[in-house]
Amino acid sequence: MSFEYAVDVRVGSDGVMTATSDDIRGLVLETTDLREMCSELLLVSERLLRSNHGLTDQQVADAELHVNFKKASGQARRKRAPHPRVLFADVSGLLEAA
Repeated sequence: MSFEYAVDVRVGSDGVMTATSDDIRGLVLETTDLREMCSELLLVSERLLRSNHGLTDQQVADAELHVNFKKASGQARRKRAPHPRVLFADVSGLLEAA
């Protein structure tokens, strides 16, 4: 059985990224660093899926996070990242503007 969770990351004009999710109760992250966002998203999501959703270790291992990056204006770019468990949108244009 596969578990899929959507995560929205809004990128402000100041470069601040804020991650929230309607699927993962309690998820709120904020940073200006993409690497930090990715690592914290994996760490925090894992903890929240266990504590707030009651998932087992195996269920967490089978979970997929679908991460959608959006500019503050709401325009999104979609592209799959090479990571097998987390799917990221294309953020190259967002990072160049920051």
